[in-house]
Amino acid sequence: MPDHQTPDEPRTPWYRKVAMVVGWFLLWPTVPFTLLILLALGVYAFFAILVSEFLFRARMRQCGRFLRWRDLGARIAEESAGTLIIESPFLGWGFTRAWWTPEKALIVSPYAVPTDDEYRSAAEKMQCLDWDRWHWENYTNPENGRGFLVRVWNGSSLKQRGRRTFPSVDLVHTWTALVHAL
Repeated sequence: MPDHQTPDEPRTPWYRKVAMVVGWFLLWPTVPFTLLILLALGVYAFFAILVSEFLFRARMRQCGRFLRWRDLGARIAEESAGTLIIESPFLGWGFTRAWWTPEKALIVSPYAVPTDDEYRSAAEKMQCLDWDRWHWENYTNPENGRGFLVRVWNGSSLKQRGRRTFPSVDLVHTWTALVHAL
């Protein structure tokens, strides 16, 4: 075959061409519908979590375990510096809760603070760390914990503010999502 000639490309059969054209016009109308369904599910999930967090807050207030941020300074002066606990109670969601306890959890805890590698390894294995289980059992469990809820939904926003306002308060993070799940 001479260099200036190219081999004939295999031709697409007519029925495949028809299927592509018909499929194109059937597929595209479903894309906006699918996106609309996904958007509706996202909005539903957002509001379901929002409502459940506010109900959780109301439940803690009813149990006498809710503490407003503006009242925290008086409690710290009255009892002791204590510990601000940032809890991540959900798998895969970025929602956090902030709890306060008059106890120094870093001193009282029988477990060392986990490293990022230990958290990563536990998440891959879907295992709960002893540190997180201990915090759940002693402070953040809504049924019998001793911690006071300070904020729902975005508790991690209090990290910097807590360090500035109350430098004597210890700050710890716990990931109790797997305690709930297992």
